[in-house]
Amino acid sequence: MFRKVLQDIMKMPYYKNYAAESGAVHNISNHEGAIEDVLKRNGFSEIEKTKDCLKKNKELWIKQPDICSIPINSFISQPFGTHENPDFLVRVGQHRLIPIEAKSSEDFKPLYNSGGIKPNYIYVFSSKKANSTTIYKGSDIISFEAYKVIEDLIREQKKLEFAANEKLKELDVYHRGISYYTRPMIGQSGDKTFTNYFTHEHREKCEQNVLDLFQ
Repeated sequence: MFRKVLQDIMKMPYYKNYAAESGAVHNISNHEGAIEDVLKRNGFSEIEKTKDCLKKNKELWIKQPDICSIPINSFISQPFGTHENPDFLVRVGQHRLIPIEAKSSEDFKPLYNSGGIKPNYIYVFSSKKANSTTIYKGSDIISFEAYKVIEDLIREQKKLEFAANEKLKELDVYHRGISYYTRPMIGQSGDKTFTNYFTHEHREKCEQNVLDLFQ
């Protein structure tokens, strides 16, 4: 059932994220709406956010789906808000809760912003230049070791940020409340052999790895 969802998603044209117009079929105006449409057409029901669907429970739910309050064959869109990942939590069975993150870009590669790249997420990336959609696991584009380097760096930056803001409070002689905020940005560099998700040598393997999760 969910394998068919993924196969249909891979057939989608380009959609922008959120409420930007795309001019695509079914009068769907954004990427998230297109994914919702595919889920519903394949028998998944959208439900309202449950009371215990909280950011603090996110990782626990993903690791232990048995305690999740989302019914089987249903999903929550934007479970933790529009600025917090993932974009969807989909319950595909008693023991499986799938986090899906929707990415959309005019380029051949997405931008991950402060959300980073989560190894246990399924990503759905829509490109305007390719007018196409691809899927992949976070763990297929970043190793656990590389992920940990970034997480450790963010942790150290937060410590430095806290210390600097404490000093800024002490030096705020004009009573303006000036503070500093560090926003992580995860980018990709190199030629198209590194950054083009649609011609990359591992594209088909990455897509198949996602499909193979749902035999």
